[in-house]
Amino acid sequence: MVDISALGICVTTLQSLSIGAECKIHFQFEDDKHVRAEGKVIRNEGTQMAIEFTGIESDSLDDLRNFIVSHADDPGTTDVEILSHMDLLPPLHG
Repeated sequence: MVDISALGICVTTLQSLSIGAECKIHFQFEDDKHVRAEGKVIRNEGTQMAIEFTGIESDSLDDLRNFIVSHADDPGTTDVEILSHMDLLPPLHG
């Protein structure tokens, strides 16, 4: 993982996907918390891809939020921004 936000993730990969490709995302943090989401490739630069979240499992929302806030320079402001973005993500079903 190169970067992460409430809206998406930038990753380094061995195999890239085309811009616009839909994908399933599953990653785990150091504390064994994990995130399962769906996304769409919005940028592809060699071995790095930016993926915009299009849906996220409800159980993953708190883990993602806690991770981002705990690594933020200004956790209070970051938490407010995250909450405003997460309302836009539809939950995954199934």
